[in-house]
Amino acid sequence: MTEPRTTYPHPLLDARDPRKGILVTRSVAPSVHLSAGRADFLVTAERADRRVVLVTGAETVLSDHLVSLMRHTSASWGVIDAHGDARDGFTGLPLRIPEQAPLVDMLPSTTRPHPDHLRIDPEQSLRVTVIVSRRHRASAETLLGGDAERLGTRIAGAPPAGWGLHEPAGLPWDRELLTTFARNAGGGRVIITSPFEARRSTGSITARRTRHGVEEITQLTVELGLERAPYAYTRLREAIKALESLDTGVPLFAAAFADHGRADLMRDARAHVPGWPAGILIGAPATRALGIDARAVAKAYQGTVLGGRRTPSLLLDVSDTRGADAWTRLRGLIDDLGHDRISNANPELARRLFPEGNA
Repeated sequence: MTEPRTTYPHPLLDARDPRKGILVTRSVAPSVHLSAGRADFLVTAERADRRVVLVTGAETVLSDHLVSLMRHTSASWGVIDAHGDARDGFTGLPLRIPEQAPLVDMLPSTTRPHPDHLRIDPEQSLRVTVIVSRRHRASAETLLGGDAERLGTRIAGAPPAGWGLHEPAGLPWDRELLTTFARNAGGGRVIITSPFEARRSTGSITARRTRHGVEEITQLTVELGLERAPYAYTRLREAIKALESLDTGVPLFAAAFADHGRADLMRDARAHVPGWPAGILIGAPATRALGIDARAVAKAYQGTVLGGRRTPSLLLDVSDTRGADAWTRLRGLIDDLGHDRISNANPELARRLFPEGNA
């Protein structure tokens, strides 16, 4: 049997502990993105049943796309500050990270997060993340990227500028080329980027084949301005109104979540306050499949019915409510829809709606 490739030297491999299946990669860069090499390292390690630990300085920030793949591959983030103290970048729990392998003691040494992990940046921005799932027929006329263009224009101020498999995503925005790539690859996920003149945004498009044809899942995160600025919440309400434009072509589900974080949309080694739902769009296919009486639900939950009488969609706007109160307003509807149904329609949406059910 051929030995997994990760047992051989990889340009990003700095240390390893064969007994625990741990591979360590270090970076001294101030920001770390999902480069082709880092994506290859994470994915290859997971296939070989190895656990990657990315070790950086305490002030280093990671891109959202890198964090997403690290979570998907169960990779860890260890940060070391100027005093030599080490902690988990995601949880803040102190760690013992020897300079050389083996890493037999790389386990939480206490249950209390490091104080620096709990230090919140006072200049946080309000951000919105919109997730849309849409069904297409498996036909030559199908084009991906329509929701990314519509949301980018309405929320960020301009359609995407580029796309690609890794960061930086340097291919010029081209829906036909993107669709051709997804068709030839049998699906997959690509990164989308915003132009410089637009509000800062980042996102992805995932295509997958289903028995219904092709499912497209679009995710876009946009920075709306300083959290304390009134105009930021005005922009949030405008973002929820943008969901109405998605009714064209009838999406399955769409949802918007707000949170506070860095204006550059990067992840730092500090506690991240969970976001809250700002709006949900239940498209006509979902209302039919779930047996939802759109008008009755709209009345019960203060929603808006969109579309025609025979193919209604339902929009619930809770952008005027924050945090736990927003969850409370939607909890009844979310429970009625159910975890399994939403998971089958949009896994990323389910992960955000049911965070307790995910590792």
